[in-house]
Amino acid sequence: MPRRPAREIPRRLVGKQTVKRKGKADPLLGDSWQEWLGIIKDHGPMWLYAATIISHACCLRITETLMLTAESFDWYRNVVVVPPLKGQEETEKVMPSRAVTLFNDWWRNGGLRVSRMKKQGNRGIVPVEETWTWPAQGYLFPATRKDSKLKRRTKDSVAKQIAKLRKNITNATIKKEKVRSHSARHRSINDMKAAGIDHEVGKQYARIRDDGVWAGYGRLSAFQAGTAMHNNHALQMAWVNAIPGPGNL
Repeated sequence: MPRRPAREIPRRLVGKQTVKRKGKADPLLGDSWQEWLGIIKDHGPMWLYAATIISHACCLRITETLMLTAESFDWYRNVVVVPPLKGQEETEKVMPSRAVTLFNDWWRNGGLRVSRMKKQGNRGIVPVEETWTWPAQGYLFPATRKDSKLKRRTKDSVAKQIAKLRKNITNATIKKEKVRSHSARHRSINDMKAAGIDHEVGKQYARIRDDGVWAGYGRLSAFQAGTAMHNNHALQMAWVNAIPGPGNL
């Protein structure tokens, strides 16, 4: 059994703060998701690439992902222990089989490593390596700044990296300003809805209590809704009986 991650003491807000509503994050439907992952892999830090995939695969808030430790993963039962957050108790999530294979590979290989070509002054364009290390213990995404109040990275550090990467988006169907740290979770819930997962099951896995909140996440596109209706045999049979056939004027 993995050791339970330590309970974090939440940061307190000092004084009044104005929260600017930004609207819902882009769920990056269809090929947009793979395009975004490719942009992170080619231009961003590998820790962000790993965090984004974990958030999507396990339907985690980005802060939940950043709170994970090496001890959070139980490879014998294929579960990840998610720390308490936003009034939610600590819980165990069964990881998707595809994610188990991928994360286990990262763990065994000690993380991720990618080679890129980068301009280095007088040296010209040279190959450089971008890496992220899966730790033997402790946070998967430890803080790197000495003045950091937390020992792990924060949502703000993710937001800053995403802001830099948006300029690489060329797909006109993607709303650049709406691509945020929450996009991975929105895409995860959209995947569930498109697959026809019962909403109570989806809510439980996503750790969402309110029906209205669940309804607002990862909304199906018109094409996804049409595809689901086309694949529903009972509905198609009902329409056979309700819609006149050709020649029946």
